[in-house]
Amino acid sequence: MADEASSAATGQAPDAPGANTRGLAPKPPWRAGRAVLVVLAALLVVVITTASFGLWAVKSERGSAWLLSHLPRVQVAGPRGALLGDFTAQKLTLHLPGSTDTVTLADLAWRGLQIERGTTGRWLRVTLASLSAARVDLALAPSKTADPITPPTDLHLPIELDLSELRVGELHTNPLGAEPIRDLTLSLHLGAAGGAEHRIEHLALRWQRVQASGDARIATRAPMALAASLALVQQAAATLPSASASAPRAADAPATALPPWHVS
Repeated sequence: MADEASSAATGQAPDAPGANTRGLAPKPPWRAGRAVLVVLAALLVVVITTASFGLWAVKSERGSAWLLSHLPRVQVAGPRGALLGDFTAQKLTLHLPGSTDTVTLADLAWRGLQIERGTTGRWLRVTLASLSAARVDLALAPSKTADPITPPTDLHLPIELDLSELRVGELHTNPLGAEPIRDLTLSLHLGAAGGAEHRIEHLALRWQRVQASGDARIATRAPMALAASLALVQQAAATLPSASASAPRAADAPATALPPWHVS
C-alpha cells in the first residue's frame, strides 16, 4: 500500500524528487463525482414524483407497488416494502426527463426514507438512513454540442435531502470505459445549514488501481465558495511505481477553479 501524501500548513504537499506521475490520472474521480450526482438527482426525481402523487400510496407495500407501476419513465422489478420507510427492488430503471439517458440500479435498497414539510422556504425535507445498490449503470447519450458547460450561478434548491449513507458496489458509465468505479461510499446533505450549502462527506471509491477519498462543501449562493479536499492513492503495478496525491481547497477559493495536484 502506498502512503498517502500529507498536506502542509499552506495546504500544499511538496513534490517528491523523481516522482513518476504518468500512472496517476486525476480525471476519473471528478467524472465519478459528476456521475454520482446524476444518479442521486435521478433518485430525487423519483422521490419528488412519488410525493406529488400523495403520501397515502407510499405507506404500505400494496400502495407502493401500485404507485410504482403508474410512475412515468420508471420501470421496477421485484419491489418489496413501502416506499416510505424500508424498500428493496431487484431492479429499477429511470429514463431521465428531456433526454435518452437512463439510470439502472440492481439490488436497490433503502432504509428510513421520510418526507417532511420543509423549513426556511423549502417545500420538502427528505431524509434517508441508507441507500445502496449492488450495481448502477448510467447510460449517457453523446453530447450534441461542443460548447463548454456554463457554470451555474445559483445552487439553491427548493428541497432538502439528507442521505446518511450511500453505497454502490459498481458504477458503470460510458465516460469511464470498461472499468467501473467500485466500492463507492459517501454521505450527502443538499440544502444543509438552512439551505445555505451542499455537503459531500466521507467520499471513498476505487477505479482501476486508484483509490480516492475526500470531502466537499459548496455555498448555494454567489460567489458559491467551495471548500474541498481530495486524496488519491495508486497501487503499485508491475511496470509502474505506487503514487499518492492530494488536492486541498481553501473555503474562499473560486468554485470554478480546479485545484493543483501534488504528487509524491
